[in-house]
Amino acid sequence: MSEPQPVFQNPYFSPAKINLFLHILGRRVDGYHELESLVYFTEFGDYITIRESDGFDLSFSGPYGDILKQEAEQQPNLVAKAVKMLEDLSGRRFPLEVHIEKNIPLSGGLGGGSSNAATVLKAIKNAYDLDHDLTKITSALGSDLTAFLYAPQPVMMRGTGNEITPLPHDFLPKFHIILDNCGRPCSTADVYRNFSGATGHPFTLPDRFLSLDDFIGFLNTQTRNDLTLPALKICPEIWQSLKRLKGHPDNLLTRMSGSGATCFSIQKA
Repeated sequence: MSEPQPVFQNPYFSPAKINLFLHILGRRVDGYHELESLVYFTEFGDYITIRESDGFDLSFSGPYGDILKQEAEQQPNLVAKAVKMLEDLSGRRFPLEVHIEKNIPLSGGLGGGSSNAATVLKAIKNAYDLDHDLTKITSALGSDLTAFLYAPQPVMMRGTGNEITPLPHDFLPKFHIILDNCGRPCSTADVYRNFSGATGHPFTLPDRFLSLDDFIGFLNTQTRNDLTLPALKICPEIWQSLKRLKGHPDNLLTRMSGSGATCFSIQKA
């Protein structure tokens, strides 16, 4: 008896994330940094289509499709790595054609590659009715990849990025986000190499926020992005993004996301 054909719910939305705050707590002996970050998944992102094929194939379109195609020709794409690891974990092959409409800027602090890989892993798991633990793959591939398994649910990210605490969908008050990307990629590895600031101490999130003003007050007084200054050394254009967003009449808080170079403004919904 043949196995049932997988059913893919195309297209899949692959969201960009923002780090509402990002604290570096210390550096481990293996060179990785301990961190804590509140991660919010936006309504901006990529779109992925998955279909059965004779073998695995990856194609791209969209504003950043050509750049991603060039990178994939030089080294394996994160999606291809993730699918190969799932094949090894499950002991079966996934001959699929995966197409990514790439709208998220590359090396922009929005987690686009991690989002794509996590989205494809979840899609394959559901389509083939697999019961494997995807965190065995995501924790080995990247520091923020595991967080995307929970999208669109906001999460608290700790450790090297793989210790995830999902938060209630209504944990955060409603707000709008404006994103500003300066058009220049900012290498995460280079930013971390430039980080030499004092490390902080972990803290506990409030149980709830009474209002958007309460939330903004919390972010302003108790949180920050520790990677902003090292990112500015590599990509000084980030200052212009921050300046543009701070000048918006409805801006409540402006900050860089992740290791840059994208910045965001929080505004009333």
